[in-house]
Amino acid sequence: MSVTFLHPWYALLLVILPFVWFLGRRFSRIQRSLRCVLLASLIVASMQPVLIHQVAQQHTVVMLDQSDSLSDEAKAQAVVLLKQQLASIQDKANVDVLQLAGTPIAIDGLAVHYFPSAQSSLSQLVSQALSLVPVGSSGNLVLLSDGQATDPHWSRDLTLLKQRGIVLNWIRLSAKPQTPFIANAESDAVRIGSQPALHVSIEGIDNYHQSLSLQVFKADHLIAEKSLVAEQWRGHSSISTSLTLGAVSEEFTAVELRLTTADKQTQFASRQLWLAAQPAYSLLFVGNDPQAERQMQQLLGSGFQVVQAKLPLAADTDFAQYQAVMLDDIGSTALPELTQKRLLTAIENGLGLFYTGGEIAFSKGGMATQPLAQALPVKLQQQEQQREPGVSLAIVIDSSGSMQGRPLELAKQVARLAVRKLKPQDQVGIVEFYGTRQWAVPMQAALHPDDLERAIGRLQAQGGSELFPAIQEAYFGLKNSHNRYRHILLITDAAVEEENYQRLLRFIAQDQINVSTVLVGESTDGEQRMAEIANWGRGRFYAIHNEFNMVEINLHRPATEPQSILRRGDFQLLHTATQTPLPVHLQDYAKVQPQPAAQVIWQETHSGDPLVSSWRYGAGRVSAFMTDPLGSGTQGWQQWPEYGQWLGKQITSLTNMQQHLQLHSERQFNRLQIQLDVAADVRQPTLQWKSQSSESWHNLSLQQRSPTLYHADLDIKNSADVLLQASDGVHLQRAANGASSDIAPEQQVSQQWSMLLSQVVHLSGGVQLDGTLANLPTVSPTLMGLAGLSLYPGLLFAALLLYFVELIYRRWPRALVVSGTRV
Repeated sequence: MSVTFLHPWYALLLVILPFVWFLGRRFSRIQRSLRCVLLASLIVASMQPVLIHQVAQQHTVVMLDQSDSLSDEAKAQAVVLLKQQLASIQDKANVDVLQLAGTPIAIDGLAVHYFPSAQSSLSQLVSQALSLVPVGSSGNLVLLSDGQATDPHWSRDLTLLKQRGIVLNWIRLSAKPQTPFIANAESDAVRIGSQPALHVSIEGIDNYHQSLSLQVFKADHLIAEKSLVAEQWRGHSSISTSLTLGAVSEEFTAVELRLTTADKQTQFASRQLWLAAQPAYSLLFVGNDPQAERQMQQLLGSGFQVVQAKLPLAADTDFAQYQAVMLDDIGSTALPELTQKRLLTAIENGLGLFYTGGEIAFSKGGMATQPLAQALPVKLQQQEQQREPGVSLAIVIDSSGSMQGRPLELAKQVARLAVRKLKPQDQVGIVEFYGTRQWAVPMQAALHPDDLERAIGRLQAQGGSELFPAIQEAYFGLKNSHNRYRHILLITDAAVEEENYQRLLRFIAQDQINVSTVLVGESTDGEQRMAEIANWGRGRFYAIHNEFNMVEINLHRPATEPQSILRRGDFQLLHTATQTPLPVHLQDYAKVQPQPAAQVIWQETHSGDPLVSSWRYGAGRVSAFMTDPLGSGTQGWQQWPEYGQWLGKQITSLTNMQQHLQLHSERQFNRLQIQLDVAADVRQPTLQWKSQSSESWHNLSLQQRSPTLYHADLDIKNSADVLLQASDGVHLQRAANGASSDIAPEQQVSQQWSMLLSQVVHLSGGVQLDGTLANLPTVSPTLMGLAGLSLYPGLLFAALLLYFVELIYRRWPRALVVSGTRV
């Protein structure tokens, strides 16, 4: 309880009270007091004091729904329930009645607030009821309705109900049976050139047992159609379906969905949907084939903008210009380490990476030890194997007269042992010299060692020793061989002519051909010369004086090289989630192991080897496709009509992780609320809008709510289509909000929207009853409202009373005292 004054400045007049007291000092103290109190009462009364105190109040608002969604019986029942509720209330002064649609009703002693709405905006009806409850008083809202609210805007009502402690009770009435209608329709992400899929939810089919037809029109031209058979929704209250549209060529496209009978004679519902096409995906293609850019662009279509990079990929490449990067069968030489590190940073910030190829990409290219390997969803482990490279051997045998007897036999035995060490893939030839030189066995594959040994056995000692031309002949025979190791094995007794062997042998050694020497016989005179020849030829020297000194000359050198991981054959791809196979097969793929945390999306049907694997890396996503999209593994795919679409989906699944701009809009009657999410590095985004009929764009002011979140409000009629586009200077994002997108036609309210009222009633503390007031709780006036009592009349009455008292006191006769005697 408190006192307030409407005119407090009149209190300044109280300063005259001391003067009144002082000037009236010739009067008695009682009379002066009466006059001062009288004057003070008049001054305080002129200040108009008001006593503020608390009183118990309760206000009841009954809302009557008479919209078309109710049956006639339900409308009549609602009126009866209304009268019953009013009859139970004694204080009609604190009662209001609201009626939504229908024929206005009359209530004796009460004014009915009528809202001739063609649609059941129950949220607005509750908002109006809340405004009728005085601030500070307890409230009881009673809604007589079927609950078919044609808009979902309950958030403000719920906030006010909870803040003010007002209860909303709902008496649920029966609604008319619904006919089939389109409850919801949305599309996949739309890009210029893409073929988006529409996902449609149909309700109101509980009691409908005939087939339906769903059609999509663009400017009255049919662009897609799908038949729905009644058996598909038997036992269900709703059905979801999808249909694919043709390639989108415009930035903004309006389509109309129509739901009709199968014969298209009766239309149940229609719904408009706007498609806002985003710019084409920007893809940086990194590959060895200069023609790959054109092939990839043709394969992916106009929904992608393919840009091929020059090799090696420069470290200053601006990856921010692209939404995804495709590395197609390249090794570490095409991707410098600094470039890889910057690419990793870009992926961590949201860039998508599509890593494809065969042996070079996953094995032989040396990427296993590179920084980029840590971002790949598969393991690049170079499995090594021991392999003996091919050998080409030219055996030069001295068959001159000095080799007669034991030396020639030793030479033949050395040659036979050397031949026996050769593999079928090796090459061998035998040159003999005895005054001249000739090929006893021309250079050939060592497929038949027995024939070679027989040729060696036919050699006979004769003629002189001319070694120099024999070495030249052997060199010319080995020069065109492609085996990794090439050798000349010289077997002689060292009784040869003097020549400039050093120059010849060093020349041969520079051509990666080694020359080894074998000295046979008991003579030791030529050891120094044979050792020098072997040294100049970068080979080895052997001395065999008899059978007990025999050595086996093995010219093979085992080498370690990566084991092939390429699998060739006919392989089928299987989707791991749906177990759906692809209609085309692979001819080859790289066999690798997935990372433990990676997701295998496609695998080989029989072996389970991963063929498409993916995982998150930072804010981006990386996928690996274990074959070359344009190579031998996918040769048969080029004739598959859906190959481009399939490959595009693998790439777009990466780009969804990188959203520089995300534009969302939501209508609330005649206001459009817009939210723009931007990447962390975006500083000054811009937002523009225009209506469908307008040619020019209008700037819209953005309010920054957080470093990456902006908000804008646009006041515009609910019946207007709004087109939006946002930009950060590099990227562009489009969105559209169709007319009345937040309003559902009468009798076409989705189950999702109709359930919102139940939640609001529950959260406000109210109850939901089915067609009866029997258990409707009463609301006690526990909340104390504030009331004001004016003290002005009382003070005036007190002043008047004091005036009469002072007058009587002044006129009242008094006794006189004369010389001490009362008269």
